Amino acid sequence: MTGPRALGTALGSIVGAGDVLSDVQTTAAFSSDATGTWRGSARCVVLPATADELAAVVTELASRDVAYVVQGGNTGLVAGATPLGGEVVVSTRRLSGVDSLDAPRREMRVRAGTPLAEVQRVAAAAGLELAVDLAARDAATIGGLVATDAAGARSLRHGRMGAQLLEVDVVLPEGVLVRGLEVQSRAATRATGADRGRYENLARFVAGSEGTLGTVTSARVRLVPRLDARATALVAVARVADAVELAARARRSLTSLDAMELVESDAVELVAEAAASHPPLAGTALVLLECAAAVSPRRELASFLEDVDEVRGVLVATDATARAQLWSWRRDVPAALASVGGHALDVGVPLARVPELLVRVRAALAALVPGSRLVAFGRLGVGALHLHVVGAAAGRTAVDAAIARAVVELGGDVAGEHGVGRAKAVLLERGCGEAPPEPARELKAVLDPRNLANPGVPALRGGAGRRRC
Repeated sequence: MTGPRALGTALGSIVGAGDVLSDVQTTAAFSSDATGTWRGSARCVVLPATADELAAVVTELASRDVAYVVQGGNTGLVAGATPLGGEVVVSTRRLSGVDSLDAPRREMRVRAGTPLAEVQRVAAAAGLELAVDLAARDAATIGGLVATDAAGARSLRHGRMGAQLLEVDVVLPEGVLVRGLEVQSRAATRATGADRGRYENLARFVAGSEGTLGTVTSARVRLVPRLDARATALVAVARVADAVELAARARRSLTSLDAMELVESDAVELVAEAAASHPPLAGTALVLLECAAAVSPRRELASFLEDVDEVRGVLVATDATARAQLWSWRRDVPAALASVGGHALDVGVPLARVPELLVRVRAALAALVPGSRLVAFGRLGVGALHLHVVGAAAGRTAVDAAIARAVVELGGDVAGEHGVGRAKAVLLERGCGEAPPEPARELKAVLDPRNLANPGVPALRGGAGRRRC
């Protein structure tokens, strides 16, 4: 261990004294998650500007046995980069910029601290885009998207961030900088003297490791053609089961389907109240479908909707302003929920099990916290739901455990869209959710035997069997 002054001096010699922050007022902005629910205190905040500086910082921390967390835009919702144990925060904000764009090959090399919006801006100039997009694009960084294997509305069509990843440079927990780690081919690193098998496993698990296996400093990502011809439909259904059936048919039939969202009626009413307006359609739930293609997909979308029985009402839009209005009934749900309080747990289940999950959770809430209310919304196409519970603050631990139990019994996992972080650590400790894959656990033990890299996060996303609660 080491004193704060000596540590700050050592880190300052690497990145410059002005880029080591230690006063409480300045570090407070780095010491809570985006929800404000989870708050800690950073021992200090260090901002390296290059991969070599970041590697030197981590080497220095490891030599002093100091734990650290890495932050990008700090937009996470599960406290995955929050210094709850007084860790050093390593911020990638200065490690920013697009290094290269290869338009013919549809590839871009970008540094970890680059905001997603900047990536999209550069790609758009070449008629391309990164297939992962989030509402927090102005702050969310590429390194954070990789670390959490981020999803988003378009993951239905293109997959999560890991599916866009071609190659990464990573600083391991002891400070070794590994360059040219090929991800999609799972090839070995080109680093001199590297253990081939070890780094092949690292390539498999780097996306979704939530900072536990190392820190991404740059990534080579694949891009897709930008599709500006879009058609959006807001569809009212009588039952959540009808929404699931509609979603299943849409996935089979709509070749241009780009996004699909579910918003239950309680959430719709909250949005309407916040906007002093009226719900656009009457139904137990709304399903938002968006299609994208090189030419207008309106005809394909309209033809599909004419042939489905589940539709009680529908609105369709193609111009940007009207589409944004339809999207507002999903986009504005989090802000509306913030006004009524409560807490949320995002989870993932197979699409067909969504109705049963909601029935089980509501039954559990009625028994555990009478008078509480469940508000559900999320990525219907991939079974990723946000379950927001209003009026259950006193019974939060029991409620979360009951939700996790139902999720696992239905073949889902509690990592959901936003990962595990620290917020869901207790659920994993109780055996609710995915156990880390054995190769990932072995890799963590070899690369970080002292558990210095993001020590509060217990899980590594990967293809593991489920544990039952």
